[in-house]
Amino acid sequence: MTLPFEFHQKTRVFFGSGVIEKLKNLKLEFRKPLLVADCGLKEIGHVDYVIKLLVTVNIKPVMFHDCGINPETPTVERGSKFAAPPLGIDSIIDLGGGNSLDCAQAINFLLANGGTSTEKKLTTSFNPIQFGSPEALELY
Repeated sequence: MTLPFEFHQKTRVFFGSGVIEKLKNLKLEFRKPLLVADCGLKEIGHVDYVIKLLVTVNIKPVMFHDCGINPETPTVERGSKFAAPPLGIDSIIDLGGGNSLDCAQAINFLLANGGTSTEKKLTTSFNPIQFGSPEALELY
């Protein structure tokens, strides 16, 4: 059995049973996050539930759920273009980890550093690292 834990650096990571419920009590500094999740989590209702919780604390997430298995460069670039100004995204929330985590981190990298995946030498086999400006919250 994996014990729940919280890890905080620039990116806040919440892992374990019941972490989504913590959204109601977190002191979050952002108001319009990009919520990145895969279609499976959308289909089973987790995304809608998270959106409902965020709205109750005056946070208005914008959904991006175009993350397939091992998100490829075109997916990341679509997400980056979708989240770019004038949409007003001030943070990124990854829901689920794995594929959506990879996609969220790569989108964050492009938003924070500009350019395209090709210019930044991101390929379909990149190892994403959190680089940059938008605050990020990851829920597993």
